[in-house]
Amino acid sequence: MVGGHRMGYVLTLCAFAATWVSASSMIGGPGFLFRYGYSYLIYSPFAWFVGSAVVLIPIGYKIRRVPLTTIPEFFVKRFNSPALELLMGCIMLIVFTLFAVIQMKGFAIIMANMLGIPYSMGVLFVALMVLYTAILGFRSVALTDVLNFSLLTIGVLVGAFCILKLTGGFTAINEAAALISTAPLAGGAETVKGSLLHPTAMNTFTPFFLFGIFLANGVGGGANPQYAIRAVAAKNNKTAVMMAGFAVLMMFVVYFSSAFVGMGARVLIPTLPVGTDQDWIYPLLAVQYFSPFLGSIIMVGIAAAAISSANAQILLVATAAIYDVYRVATKRTLTGKKLVLATRIAALVAGGIAMIISLNPPELVIVLLAYIYGINASTIFAPLWLGLFWKRATKEGAFAGMVTGGLVYFFWDFFIGQKPIHPVILGLGISVIVMIVVSKLTKPTELKYLLPYFPFLRDTATKEELAEAKGTPFIDGATGEAIGASVPN
Repeated sequence: MVGGHRMGYVLTLCAFAATWVSASSMIGGPGFLFRYGYSYLIYSPFAWFVGSAVVLIPIGYKIRRVPLTTIPEFFVKRFNSPALELLMGCIMLIVFTLFAVIQMKGFAIIMANMLGIPYSMGVLFVALMVLYTAILGFRSVALTDVLNFSLLTIGVLVGAFCILKLTGGFTAINEAAALISTAPLAGGAETVKGSLLHPTAMNTFTPFFLFGIFLANGVGGGANPQYAIRAVAAKNNKTAVMMAGFAVLMMFVVYFSSAFVGMGARVLIPTLPVGTDQDWIYPLLAVQYFSPFLGSIIMVGIAAAAISSANAQILLVATAAIYDVYRVATKRTLTGKKLVLATRIAALVAGGIAMIISLNPPELVIVLLAYIYGINASTIFAPLWLGLFWKRATKEGAFAGMVTGGLVYFFWDFFIGQKPIHPVILGLGISVIVMIVVSKLTKPTELKYLLPYFPFLRDTATKEELAEAKGTPFIDGATGEAIGASVPN
């Protein structure tokens, strides 16, 4: 499920980057830039980069201290709490099914434009990626991600080159964008002149609202289990850290190349045709404004982004369903052929559900992505981060923080909305506060569950406590091998 904990640097890097650069990046990103301008770069790509540096890299380094098969299993190894693993597994079922919907919508849009077929027919092509994931599993998906990341990188660079050539360059794009005042969507509200270059789109978004989106994307993206599991799959700590660091540099090029596409598209197409929305802008450019050859390269690149992310997300749903939900709830462990068969069936079911939803998906993929990251930030971040870096964190505190953060996020968003205060600000804040308070009020975690993550505790531990923890397995950071000892140095 995690490539045997032996995936090398190139394979891990490409798998991580290809999973991160998804349909939301290649379709939703340029679409949002088309509609609202450069403000998107601040609260999405920049937030993701900050989240990688501040949240993901530290998590990826430390979570490897104990062998894991899935990220929810961390809560058993750190807190001795199967209930937390079960709850986390259920959250992942919801979150990553919605993630897969984003990729399927992006892939269906590409198929519809390339083949001239209805969107609903394009969704049916998604069945091929579902079957591939179900049959071949994690390592094969990771191997394919090397090709997918190469294709999507070439595609986005070709797209940026074409748009710069058509518009006369970056300076010409900005000069023309500053004068645009037409409605981006047919029949929609007009754009305020100059707002496409403004950091808050001329107060279309309040700074407080943008701060909430920044938190959702930065914290929720950094704590995303689909990225953390890539670190777990790496063969050693050095590979895990280098994976995230170099992937951010590579994605910087990809994201800002796509930014040229979104802004350049608005200059070329001030208002989208009736019957389309901003998610269609990149495929529309590729088909109508670029040469057939270059347009095909771009479309293949976008499709590769959707496929690589969807594969990873469907596989995560399947493993969470079998390993973290079924195994914990029934106290039955599947092995061998039964485990493989059950995981394949779960992948097919998860893919089928996501396909059904994608037939009538949420209007905009970037909005759904921010919502998903808001869930991550409000439920997963505090138990994961504090569990790794605060020795006083307890299972009661983690459970309380996860539940209260999620409930506050959902109720605030459903009953009040995202203004004036974005729900992730409250959800994340309350999750952290509740976890700290409840942890302080409950019994500390047993030392044997803390030692792999906090080795300095052995200096004050009794002989009895050290003897009890002697068989606790951990992963050697240099070799990546799982071994048993009292505690790693």
